[in-house]
Amino acid sequence: MSVILPIAGCWFAWGALSAVVIEIAARHSNTDGPLSQSSFVASTSYTLALIVGGPVLAIFALAASMQTLWRGRIPLTNKVWWPARARRQRQKDRPGREERFPETAILIEMIEVRKRYDERLRSDNLSNWPMFRFWTSPEATVFDAVSDFCWLLDAGLTEDLVVERLRTLDPADKECVQVATLRPYIEEQLRRVDPAYLDLRSDILTKSIDLASQWARDEIDWINSAEPYPPCEWLGNPIQFADAAPQFSSIRSSLPEALGKREWRHLRARIADGDELRTFCSPPDTWERLAGRKGVALVRRGKPIVHIVTVMN
Repeated sequence: MSVILPIAGCWFAWGALSAVVIEIAARHSNTDGPLSQSSFVASTSYTLALIVGGPVLAIFALAASMQTLWRGRIPLTNKVWWPARARRQRQKDRPGREERFPETAILIEMIEVRKRYDERLRSDNLSNWPMFRFWTSPEATVFDAVSDFCWLLDAGLTEDLVVERLRTLDPADKECVQVATLRPYIEEQLRRVDPAYLDLRSDILTKSIDLASQWARDEIDWINSAEPYPPCEWLGNPIQFADAAPQFSSIRSSLPEALGKREWRHLRARIADGDELRTFCSPPDTWERLAGRKGVALVRRGKPIVHIVTVMN
């Protein structure tokens, strides 16, 4: 009996507190809470139900929050705080890849691998980084190279031909030593953007390439299996890349002012023999609803795989 009474008292107090909190929240949102129902009987029943079941709901909410944290996401906001675990859980729950995993989450995971060994990052909080800093990091160089590499492999090119094509897209690469595989090509890129990266442990680059490769393969599988966007009905006339894209000199620029052209760089890097660049425009009713889209799409095997919106309302 000496144990039951304190437990019952705590249970009642927690339930009553739950009722009060819900009532305050309801009044702030102009809705009816447990104490403001249309009748005394309804209010009494609602309050008693909360007193009896409130602690159970609290335990359930706590367990659900802990599960969400364990899965790498923050409760309520669903933001990613542990990219590696969130990525694994997403792949386990959605083997068909029903949604894309954010590129920045993969970059954060890649940077976290380096952070343990790079003194330049020891005091950095990645959550406070501005977006341009992610896309000017050496990890972005690795990510972009691997992503373009995998897309060209998807087009049927061999590894040496893919590397040769990527090198021809950037005039600065012509001064580099001839390479025929992905890793030496990436190392040449890193010597230009962040030579200190290569002075770190070699397995850091290996892990980053593996993470980027897995993301790129998942992305390609997702796009190839999902409904095409833009829909094929929106596609218009074929167009040449030079007629559609803004002018720029380097396919691999790490300068912040080049970030706005990143989509065009990827589009040009992924064009292979047999692909077609076509304009697209959404139907008139989408423009009437202020949801119109117009742009350029890269079509492979009759399906858009990459697109850039140039006009929208």
